[in-house]
Amino acid sequence: MPGGCSGTVHEAQQEIVLTPMPPDPVDPDNTVLHEAIRAFLLTHHGPVSSGYRYTRIDLDGDTRRDALVMLNAPYGYWCGMPGCTLLVMQAHDTSFTLVNTIQPVRGPMYIEDERTNGWRNLIVRVSGSWEKAKDVALRFDGQTYPSIPLDLPAYDSRAFRSAQAVFK
Repeated sequence: MPGGCSGTVHEAQQEIVLTPMPPDPVDPDNTVLHEAIRAFLLTHHGPVSSGYRYTRIDLDGDTRRDALVMLNAPYGYWCGMPGCTLLVMQAHDTSFTLVNTIQPVRGPMYIEDERTNGWRNLIVRVSGSWEKAKDVALRFDGQTYPSIPLDLPAYDSRAFRSAQAVFK
């Protein structure tokens, strides 16, 4: 060794610790969604004959397809002249939870790519009993979407031409 020193050179050993990667999110199938809707109907004493339509789309960016469920029958229970009841349901690995109900809404409905507080914006049509129909933007506040969209300002339909249409 230079400088007249003697000794042994040892290479530093580094310990590599592997931490397990979290498992990829699981997208629950539609059977799980139907069970969650049935549970909602039982909890809210909905008629056995309740009808609905749904669409699955990732709203919160976690790669699981959440659900928008439009309860559309029987008329007079879930729907009236101003519109129907919409359920927003968040998908988890093996279940769905209700984020909130929105009433009244009608189609067409659009889902924007733009997000508010991590969730995609929804554009829905609303109309009061005596008011002209209008489109409104539903933006996530960190916990829910607005439950009663009637009082929201009209949303310029030219602004959401690139949005995905659902419930036409």
